[in-house]
Amino acid sequence: MSPRQVFIQPDCKPFLPVRVTGGIECPNFITPIGERTISFEFEEEVLSKIQVRLYQGASEEEWASTLWRSIEILDLDHQITQDQLTSTTIGDEAMGDARSFVSRLTELTMAGLPISLTFLIDPHLSQRRWISAIYNPRGVASVYLFVGRE
Repeated sequence: MSPRQVFIQPDCKPFLPVRVTGGIECPNFITPIGERTISFEFEEEVLSKIQVRLYQGASEEEWASTLWRSIEILDLDHQITQDQLTSTTIGDEAMGDARSFVSRLTELTMAGLPISLTFLIDPHLSQRRWISAIYNPRGVASVYLFVGRE
């Protein structure tokens, strides 16, 4: 998909340039968890990565809840696994339900250390897809969904 093909998509307007990546973004893309910003990055005029900003803010609870809802929705149709090599380990017991998950992440944030979590989506497929969640003890938290080129 080229930048031109992205621009003509009727689902999202307006598109805005992203100076850091050289890509474009749409601030009002509709997802199953509400309106979010979607960004498109290109390499040599070919789409290389799609990024959906699911959460960005300072609330530990909203951060953890958004991450849980995202995993829960994707888990209906996809295999989701935590990447143990690049993530803070949260433990299998925390993956059982929303309350355990949010409680465990809140516990980790109270330790005052940065948290980086990566959840792989259908890791057996050649297309790279993952959820990245980052928490900084200074009160900056984010959750992103990434889809990379095969």
